[in-house]
Amino acid sequence: MILGKIEGKPLHGFCIRGHKVFVVKCNQPGGISAYSESTKAICTLAPPGMSYHQAALEAVAALEAGKFRYKEEA
Repeated sequence: MILGKIEGKPLHGFCIRGHKVFVVKCNQPGGISAYSESTKAICTLAPPGMSYHQAALEAVAALEAGKFRYKEEA
């Protein structure tokens, strides 16, 4: 579902395995994601050539595989 636009680029939203996933395209190769434990939401940048849905699926898979690094709160 398209939720809006960020800097003119469509922002897509998905609900995958209980996680809200927000995806926008980026111009750089390789994606990056951030996770909010309090909202169980993932924000991810989809690299060129990757669909929004594929980027969302890969972000959830990475989270579930423990590949996210966590920053400690001060």
